[in-house]
Amino acid sequence: MSATLPAPRVTQRHGIFLSALHDAGGTIVVVNGELDAASIPDFITYAKEHASAGNRLTVDLSKLKFLAVEGYSAIQDLRSHCNRTGTTWMLVAGPAVHRVLNICDPNRRPLAVRSLQLVPQPAQRTRQ
Repeated sequence: MSATLPAPRVTQRHGIFLSALHDAGGTIVVVNGELDAASIPDFITYAKEHASAGNRLTVDLSKLKFLAVEGYSAIQDLRSHCNRTGTTWMLVAGPAVHRVLNICDPNRRPLAVRSLQLVPQPAQRTRQ
């Protein structure tokens, strides 16, 4: 028997589509569209609403078509918020996000991964 997670509810604000999927391991916030000066505040508010102490937050921006330079400050703001609240977080970034990260901080520490890949778990041994 397998459990099926409910489909995330998608919210549209200022030309971006926001959704969150919650499971026992934490929350994944997915953003699609174009993050610009008008939509960045909505993104930050939405992401912070899903950051909670002791949990994991994954912010998936890999499907963004565009990220304004102001998005760098927004990402740093979210990073600081997660540090203050004790939320473990990870950023998944596509080409648009990596372009801004490279422009704003070319010598940055690793901040983003390129994709969410599930790590296979070792097979369970059975007693015979």
